[in-house]
Amino acid sequence: MPCLHLRRFKPRLLFPTCRLSGMTTLVGIQGRNWALLGADTRIADDSTIYRLAKGHSKIIEHETFTIACAGDLRAINILQSQLKLPKTFIAKDDAHFITGFLIPAMRKAFADAGY
Repeated sequence: MPCLHLRRFKPRLLFPTCRLSGMTTLVGIQGRNWALLGADTRIADDSTIYRLAKGHSKIIEHETFTIACAGDLRAINILQSQLKLPKTFIAKDDAHFITGFLIPAMRKAFADAGY
C-alpha cells in the first residue's frame, strides 16, 4: 500500500518505495447494534513478510464474541481451535466477562497446547 500525502484533496506519493512494516493492523468500528473488525493478512518473522493463507485470519469468531488478535500466529491458531468458554456464564459487564471468563479460558487453551 503506497504512503499517501494529501494536498488539496489530491493524493500523491510521498515516498514511492515505502518499506512495509511487520506490525499488525487491526481496525474496529462500533455502531449502536453492530461492530465491524478488520485486520491485515501479513505475518512476519525476523526478516521476511508473508501473507496469511486463504481461510486464515487474525480475527477469531466465537459463538458469543469476536476478537481481533496480534502477535504470535501460533497463539492465534490455538485460540481459534481450542478456546472453550463455559456453556453458561453470567457476566456483570465486559470487564467481568474478560477477567472472569475469557482470560482464564485463554490461559487454559495455551496450557493445554503446551504454549
